[in-house]
Amino acid sequence: MKQTSKNFLKSFSFSAGANIISMIVSALVVLIVPKSISTESYGYYQLYILYIGYAGFFQFGIIDGIYLRYGGAYYDDLDKPKMYSQFCILWVLQLVEFAVITALALAMESGPRLFVLIGFGIEMILANTRGMLTYVLQATNRIKEGAISNTIGRLVFFTLTIIALVCGAKAFQTIIIADIAGRTVALLYSSVKCKEIVFRHFRDFKWDLRETKDNISVGFMLMLSSICSLLIMGILRFAIENKWGIVTFGKVSLTLSISNLVVTFINAATLVLFPALRRAGSKTLTIFYKTVKTSLIPLTYCFLVFYYPVSRLLLMWLPKYAEGLRYMSILFPLCIYEGRMSLLNNTYLKTTCDVKQILKINVSSVIVSILLTALSVYTLQNLELSVLSILLAVMFRCLYADFAVAKKINLEVVKPTVMELILMASFIILSWFVNSWVSTIGYCICLLAYFLLNWNRIITGIKELRMVI
Repeated sequence: MKQTSKNFLKSFSFSAGANIISMIVSALVVLIVPKSISTESYGYYQLYILYIGYAGFFQFGIIDGIYLRYGGAYYDDLDKPKMYSQFCILWVLQLVEFAVITALALAMESGPRLFVLIGFGIEMILANTRGMLTYVLQATNRIKEGAISNTIGRLVFFTLTIIALVCGAKAFQTIIIADIAGRTVALLYSSVKCKEIVFRHFRDFKWDLRETKDNISVGFMLMLSSICSLLIMGILRFAIENKWGIVTFGKVSLTLSISNLVVTFINAATLVLFPALRRAGSKTLTIFYKTVKTSLIPLTYCFLVFYYPVSRLLLMWLPKYAEGLRYMSILFPLCIYEGRMSLLNNTYLKTTCDVKQILKINVSSVIVSILLTALSVYTLQNLELSVLSILLAVMFRCLYADFAVAKKINLEVVKPTVMELILMASFIILSWFVNSWVSTIGYCICLLAYFLLNWNRIITGIKELRMVI
């Protein structure tokens, strides 16, 4: 690998530091916001968060195409006028789409949902225009600038949210406005760091539709697969809101937010790995995947040890969300499978440009999610089974990807997968039916047995991983 271990760790430290700050901010928001506002307001805020996850659909793959086509390149080597033209085209596209979304929202909705939709439209413009700049920074390995942009945005959002709550503003609308303000500041920072792309004379602009077409043709399937990956959980969450209302939706979403905190940190490595691995050979990539899969992934199961103390503390702090916190024993393991999918499978498949495989995996998982939704939400009308279905759909996607990549690189995964499923089942059963310190001790015993059975494989993987990076 051309990038030395020292440079890799330096890049990772910036990304990890930004994600730690983002994780802390997210954790504080999870703790403070639901404590300070009503369960209904929190439900609408979570609905806004759910909507903005799909903002990337409205750039039609332009950003993803730039990320894939220029990943591993050097910033100074980029054709800045060409990038400027793509930035302007993207900006115009977002404005047109915002006008359409606003018109439809005014015609079809009113009250809180109207505000949520308009807030989504504004955020879509900010997220997608900044998304292009952020992807350029990440693709060219300017990890520090991309990390700072994200950190600034989150800190502004958190600061404004706390000020609003202290001043007595208890409406979800205030929190959405704070979020939009934070994203605006982050966009301005990214624009300054990519000033050679953003701040150019208009004479440099060209309707370079061929470049736009090339970006879309490369990135559309990746964008579509990303949307499908969100729909895996999103379909079930939309159905829960439709069946049981905004309050229940907010309580379940709170538990999902807690699980996603761990994924936020794991994503730090993903941002660094893609440009680094694109500059490496296929042999190094394969070795990296195998060693991480056998050495680091088993360690992620240690996160689940913290479930019981975390759930008890949250229950004491947020008693009005007791119903939703019950589902932590089911949804907490999401961090394992979401993190593994992001860190390993998606990174490998994106690096090898196997976008068709990513799309195939995600579309299949969406179909599974639809079937589980029809069964658990609308046929059996069982909320507990509906929440479990979220985990099952995510597990299906991750395991499908595990087997798809393993087939490419000739890696044995059947036996490790069976052992991991047994360990995961033991955690869920102990946490749901026992849910005390006894369940934690029981899971620790199962975890110890798992490590003893896999000790040699884990140690060998760690040694090989040190040689790779």
